[in-house]
Amino acid sequence: LDRMRQKPFMVFMGVDPAWISEDRIRSGEAKSKAFSCVVTIAVDPAFTIYCLDGFHAQCDKDTLSKEIWRQYRDNNAIGVALQQFDYKVLYEEFDRQARETKFMPRVEWISSGRERKEDRIEGTLEGFVRAKKLYIPRGWDWAEGELLNFPYTTFDFMDALCNAVKIATAPMARSESKSPSGKSVRPTLP
Repeated sequence: LDRMRQKPFMVFMGVDPAWISEDRIRSGEAKSKAFSCVVTIAVDPAFTIYCLDGFHAQCDKDTLSKEIWRQYRDNNAIGVALQQFDYKVLYEEFDRQARETKFMPRVEWISSGRERKEDRIEGTLEGFVRAKKLYIPRGWDWAEGELLNFPYTTFDFMDALCNAVKIATAPMARSESKSPSGKSVRPTLP
């Protein structure tokens, strides 16, 4: 993160929902291997990805929605990427939260298409991993385990990360140039 503090960056979120009903959680039936995952990333001008915040748990949709809102608010995210088939279930909670806070986050609905999940993940993340442009905080064993055991593992973290990468854009690098008078000039947006 020290490396990131010296650069401009933009923040995005990706979500891989796999919630379990509250009844199944209370009854102890929640033995599924599926975990919900929320990942917040920062992207620098070189399109290096820094994972900032993460959530990985078996939970109900209300807990998941609260975590999405927490990360969105705490990290000043620009947008949230959700898989399209989860739209209807989470939309009600997003709408309720928006009415309470008078703010609706930018949500992008990602279609997974007909491509195999393994191929989609590999196609999205392989270049970042090979170029050493993906940074994960120490202690994120659940994320490291998925990356090291790919494709023989669950895809909770990698799916959420792919969703975030799909909507991410890199900020423009700040540079200084000299005007004809020799004074330093910073570029400005029109």
